[in-house]
Amino acid sequence: MNNNSTRRPFTPVPHEGDDGLFRQTWYALCRSSDLPAGSVLGRDFLDGRVAIFRGADGQAQVVSAYCPHLGADLSVGCVTGNSLRCAFHHWEFGPDGRCQRTGTGDPTPPHARVFKFPTVERFGVVWAFNGEQPLFELVEPSRPWNNLVWSTAPAFQLKTDPWIVCCNTPDWSHFATVHRFGFESEGQHETLRFEEFGVRRTFQAQLEFGEGPQIDFEVTVRGTNLVLIEGSIGGQWFGVAASLGLPRPGLCDFFITTMVDRTEDPSEEAATARLQDYVAISKRMAAEDSPIWDTIHFKPGALTKSDRALARYLEQLRRFPRAHPSKDFIN
Repeated sequence: MNNNSTRRPFTPVPHEGDDGLFRQTWYALCRSSDLPAGSVLGRDFLDGRVAIFRGADGQAQVVSAYCPHLGADLSVGCVTGNSLRCAFHHWEFGPDGRCQRTGTGDPTPPHARVFKFPTVERFGVVWAFNGEQPLFELVEPSRPWNNLVWSTAPAFQLKTDPWIVCCNTPDWSHFATVHRFGFESEGQHETLRFEEFGVRRTFQAQLEFGEGPQIDFEVTVRGTNLVLIEGSIGGQWFGVAASLGLPRPGLCDFFITTMVDRTEDPSEEAATARLQDYVAISKRMAAEDSPIWDTIHFKPGALTKSDRALARYLEQLRRFPRAHPSKDFIN
């Protein structure tokens, strides 16, 4: 009797949108610089659409895009004060999502509101949380923001879910095979510290298979859509944040923010030049991974002992809370 199975062994990890549910985490939507005061943008999000606007108070807000009156897209409306006005019949919606007034002066229906997503700005990006209240906060860089020179590149799109990108951090062996990092394989699993909503990793590596400079790394995955890399080369700090959005299941908007500490350079010009060096490195590493992410059919299957940390992270992903409270609003 042949005991060898011809079936590929794997334990599924839910993809975004499976069973109509999405992970309850922060999602990147647009660059802060693309949303000046008084402006509104429309973006596809989860399995629907949202409107992002910035009122007179300077606060970014994210709400479901479709007006509860007749379904007009609020992103083609306008901002009035701190409210968003529908272009069709001039219903206005306040920062809490409730209709404040109608264009005709009729009383506002008691249940006329849009879904208000918790919203923050971090790393030059506007984020929305999939839920009525956030389960956790996004991380900050270890250096004060007023010390930093930073740049957020326009998003590019990948044909994969954001959490698959986050799997790169516990998948330590890919740093050696794809990015040519040189480091000791022993002990790499022990460099990971698992948290309730993410994982952190500290390690040292030499670039170009040990022929390049040594870098000390601290990598944090927060939720399933943010990877923050902080490193040091020759005693000088740098940071790179990968902020990930979800315009549709199976698609990922990828924003890269690169940072350096201006206090470590003799001039602003020197800090800016060093920043551009790291921007180039970040783009190179993203370009090395992108063809893989764009074509991968992600099914964890025949894992080996080198995948122990990755397997533990995949188990965390299987347990990660999923929901879709905005379903009736954004579709």
